[in-house]
Amino acid sequence: MLMSRKMLGLAVAERSMIAVEVVAVGGQYRAVRAATFVYPDQASLDSPAQLGKAIKQFLRAEGFSARRCVIGLEAKWLMAREKLIPPGSDDSLVGILSIQAEREFTSDYAELVLDYVGPIDTHQGRQVLLVAASGQHVQQLRALAAEAGLKPAAITATTMALADSSDPADTDDYLLLHLTPDGAELAVRSGGSVRLLRRLSVAIAQDDSSDAAGSWMNDLAGQLRRVISLLPDPPDAEGKRQLHVWNRAGLDEESLDALAEQISAKAKLCESSADVDLAGVSGIATADAAVAACLGAAGLRGQRLGVDFLHAKLAAPTQRAVGKRSIQIAAGLVAAVVICILLLLHWTRTQHEVDALAKQITKMAPSVSKTQDIVERIRFARPWHDRQPTYLDCLRDLTMTFPIEGIIWTTSLTIQEDMQMVFSGKAVNEEAVLDVLDKLKDSPAFSQVRQMYLREAGKGQSEIAFAIAAHYSGPITK
Repeated sequence: MLMSRKMLGLAVAERSMIAVEVVAVGGQYRAVRAATFVYPDQASLDSPAQLGKAIKQFLRAEGFSARRCVIGLEAKWLMAREKLIPPGSDDSLVGILSIQAEREFTSDYAELVLDYVGPIDTHQGRQVLLVAASGQHVQQLRALAAEAGLKPAAITATTMALADSSDPADTDDYLLLHLTPDGAELAVRSGGSVRLLRRLSVAIAQDDSSDAAGSWMNDLAGQLRRVISLLPDPPDAEGKRQLHVWNRAGLDEESLDALAEQISAKAKLCESSADVDLAGVSGIATADAAVAACLGAAGLRGQRLGVDFLHAKLAAPTQRAVGKRSIQIAAGLVAAVVICILLLLHWTRTQHEVDALAKQITKMAPSVSKTQDIVERIRFARPWHDRQPTYLDCLRDLTMTFPIEGIIWTTSLTIQEDMQMVFSGKAVNEEAVLDVLDKLKDSPAFSQVRQMYLREAGKGQSEIAFAIAAHYSGPITK
């Protein structure tokens, strides 16, 4: 983290933000201005561009000049898990924690930003605190800062920054209770770093009545006792732990003493940081200003915070976005491969068919040779035979002139070599004979058509006897 002469501490809540500007003077840290910004009704962390513009106007109106900032998050936006790992080298620590983090945050591991505190050597092993923040939430805060004209140096947990800003005269093993108007957060510091961070499910009553205050205080004490029961024995000779309370919920000293008595701890009310001078700020509660001042001072010290989601030591693997052009190229390559495979299959199938036909041709070669010999012999003998018997053509064309009803028929037919013919027959009436005579005269296959006779067949018979002569000129071509 780069050194700077002034730094802005931003303690971010769901609907408000505390801003304190801290400067470094002669090795000391001094808060020069502080203010609380309540988000407009139409703005929220889910709309970082709109909220960032509103914050920019707020900082300008309040006279803030620092542009580098440290952003602190409430514990309700974080997930913290205590992990006990076996002794080993620091080189293997990241690999071991990566495996444990993936198992712990299985469903949304790839969407988280992870960091860790430790390891702390204990008699049971090495204690490590895994802390995870939503990657989307971190990106929203970065976009908000950019829109407000700020450059974030770190994004951390506000309560952890408070735990790291304790008075050096105090013991290093204590519980830090951070009371806010809408809840409570707990951090346990031991062995030089924070080993536990938890959001307590306590609904702090806004009612000042003793019954309401007693109810949430009893609930808070019960949760604190459960946490303390899981911790190792305190180093204090009296068997009591120190409880540092950052009181931003209006808790009075009497209630504080009652809480300490219920959990068997030594209570200490914290209103200001040991290393930040708050004398120069006004218009804001001292405890509120101290919370954001701790963030600004941590940035000025130039030391790495307990967790920093901008520079996480254990970032979950991010999924690389695939561009539209990459998808198109990949689709084109897949299509080309598919086409090549189809062409190869088609070529293989065709080659098999060609090979099969070649084998069949080879097998049929003797039969083809014999057949060709027969064809040659037939071709050689054909000129010795009449290819087109004219008599058959004559009979065919003559038959075509007779009706299909069977009302006329022939009894004799003579065809000479010069295709002169005479045929006689009988018919049921004269009209049938004359119809055949007309068809012969109209046909181009016949010429010299004449009627030789047309008479009754004989006494007592109703048929008509006829004889017709004609010359057959040749077959009718169609």
